[in-house]
Amino acid sequence: MISVLNHLQQLSGNKLIVLVLCTGLLASCELFRPIQSPTQNKDEKEKEELDPIGGGRVYNPETGEFESSSEVLVAAMDTVKWREVSTNEYPPITSGDIAVNSGGNTDVVISEGDRGTQFLSTYNVSLFLPFLTDRFTGAEPNLDPSSRWAIEYYSGAKLAMEQLNLDGINLNVNVFDTKANPAELQRLFQNESEKIKKSHLLMGTVKAECVLATANYAKENKIPFVSPFTASSSITAENPYYIQINPTLRAHLKALVKHAKAAYNSDQILIVTPDNPDAIGRMKIIQELNAELAGNTYAPKFEEVIIKDKSPNLDKLNLNTLVRKGRETVFILPIWEDKNFIYAFLRKAYVADLQDQIVIYGMRQWQSRTFEDMEFSYLENLEVHISSEFFVDGYAVDVRNFKQRYFEQYGTPPSQEAFRGYDNMLYFGRMLNKHGTKFYEFFEEERLPFFHTRYEFEPILKTTATTLRNERSQPVERYENGFIHILKFSDYYFQPINNE
Repeated sequence: MISVLNHLQQLSGNKLIVLVLCTGLLASCELFRPIQSPTQNKDEKEKEELDPIGGGRVYNPETGEFESSSEVLVAAMDTVKWREVSTNEYPPITSGDIAVNSGGNTDVVISEGDRGTQFLSTYNVSLFLPFLTDRFTGAEPNLDPSSRWAIEYYSGAKLAMEQLNLDGINLNVNVFDTKANPAELQRLFQNESEKIKKSHLLMGTVKAECVLATANYAKENKIPFVSPFTASSSITAENPYYIQINPTLRAHLKALVKHAKAAYNSDQILIVTPDNPDAIGRMKIIQELNAELAGNTYAPKFEEVIIKDKSPNLDKLNLNTLVRKGRETVFILPIWEDKNFIYAFLRKAYVADLQDQIVIYGMRQWQSRTFEDMEFSYLENLEVHISSEFFVDGYAVDVRNFKQRYFEQYGTPPSQEAFRGYDNMLYFGRMLNKHGTKFYEFFEEERLPFFHTRYEFEPILKTTATTLRNERSQPVERYENGFIHILKFSDYYFQPINNE
């Protein structure tokens, strides 16, 4: 049985804030209850603000922040509104077979396993998300946009809890509203200490300060903490309880370099950047990764091309002088912030009729709505590849079934956050059940594909000049998901070419 405990702010008079999704095609329905089929009838804001959501969330790998943007093209979401309903008629944050249990479950030790792990009758999970319930006073007609993605993530996680329940996996899930405020998070750690300290898994938090606070709490209390949103490499140090789902910038660059080196010789690969410090810094990282993958610090370097031409069309650039005659030439462009430069470079390559002679590797941000006006013919004919931690195959039968199930439950299509919430809760729920309280010691045994990613967690070890990277005796800095999709633009959309 899955028990979900509600820690969201309630209204007086035995009333609860319930989110209602209002659609143009369907009647209104409570967000966290099953719906009928279509054929059936504030004075002061927090110190920390979450930016409005524009249809998706993008991880800025340089700041480690989970930022507002539209990562891929998705269907527009319907208007979200508040209204009050009786808690007797609609129990708080509960759905289907998931029951609210105010007393929680007992975590009886059933047996002990290898590496000190324990198998329990029930595992306690604490989920921290910024629902921002304190911003609702009763007068606002619409939900604060900044809390929408948290609700979407939670709604996906709720479906995973239902699946775990069907699988006979017992979780006791406590859900907390952080209000996107580190001070509120600290208050929860103090006031809800009895519940949180009994957790066998912590998950969530978004802002860097909140992630840091939760990572420190996890390390102090020796509780595994899953960070679903941060992509920073500097949140915490020597913390074997910190589990990071999103790969860092360095990991994305490594995936691109590894894929390019597997298909082409080093003398065919060029790194191209505009003349700015950030891009040049990434160029240096790519050279480091090239040597690391070659296993030799003296391995041949990629040719570096720093373009100082500031004209809108890169008029002074002659790509023909860079192309390797008789062989394909690979250009790695580790940039996303200079959209005009990227467009000009692709346009120049396309116009110069170099389509059959070059391959281009770009960054994950190239699939965001910022670049949605990019010519598809450029992407297709120039064989553009990018890295991404997220890809869902909309044609897969299991994905289509999930979309249908989600729609029937909530009356709206699943967003990226819904897929993340579902996959993350399902994977870690199963890890707890199969490997017990020290499930993170068994990551190498469970390298599994889910809807949006493949979970391939690896320990990031603390290394010095006198240690080797692969020595497991070295302190673990964190665990990080090492899998990254390589997407190639083909048949007019980005699709994976490394998922076999």
